[in-house]
Amino acid sequence: MKKEHSQTKQEYDLVLHWKITDYCNFSCPGCSGKAKKAGRRYIPEKIDISALKKTLDGLNQTIKILFTGGEPLLIENIIEVFEEVTSENYMALITNLTNSKVKGLSERINPERVEFIKASSHLLELEKHQLLDTFLDHYNLLQDKGFNICTEEVGYPIMADKVEKYKKIFLDRGIELNFQAYRGVWQGKQYPEAYTDEEYSIFNFTDLGAATPAMHNRKNKKCNAGYNVIIGYHDGSICRCYSLPDYMGNLYTGFKLDDTLISCPLDYCDCPLSVFDPHLFEKAINKTESPILIK
Repeated sequence: MKKEHSQTKQEYDLVLHWKITDYCNFSCPGCSGKAKKAGRRYIPEKIDISALKKTLDGLNQTIKILFTGGEPLLIENIIEVFEEVTSENYMALITNLTNSKVKGLSERINPERVEFIKASSHLLELEKHQLLDTFLDHYNLLQDKGFNICTEEVGYPIMADKVEKYKKIFLDRGIELNFQAYRGVWQGKQYPEAYTDEEYSIFNFTDLGAATPAMHNRKNKKCNAGYNVIIGYHDGSICRCYSLPDYMGNLYTGFKLDDTLISCPLDYCDCPLSVFDPHLFEKAINKTESPILIK
């Protein structure tokens, strides 16, 4: 099996989770991003790179942009966006790896400026659209170019009896297939709570992928959302996190970060930022004192 690249360590001061498009070429069940299908009438979006550059140049700190969607590679000038971001800063990417722009990514972007690429496998859709070989070829291409890449599939309950089949297909290409827990209602049952012990054993979820209740119970705990982690949308709007959509400005015209941490008001946090990037959370803790309360 080909060696999986270990997570590249870069020093950055701010992270932007940029949901750069609402559109996707797949229609996955229970899509966490609530993506819209990019059908025949879909017109590829373009990013205002000059406005983005002006904002990045004015930050006076190093930023990592995590590109999510939808499917980020649907953006018409996305490789040029990646080039602009990685010229001085860092990026990460979540993609279904089926777009032909993967070739441009492999040729024009420096792997050392990319913290990770998470290839969301979406196996049922790959099979439906006969794109499994394309996915695997693109994965191996980026892997051979030195990108830190991993693949993850959602552990839909109907996938349990197909896990071994797909793991073998992936292993034959030198790829380790991992699973993350499905979060939501499936056939009247609430997941991940409804997984049986046998299903947990079959999917063998990673620690982060297990989506344990303790991970998402953040009420009254300190959070760095809005301080050194922010969420962006396709129109450039900036907010603290997906569940706290207070408007903080715009990526193209300017935004203002919080001066201190918040105390999470949510009973259930869908994106526990302190868990996903503990190093950045620790940096925030070391620079601040009492959190502000969000009601």
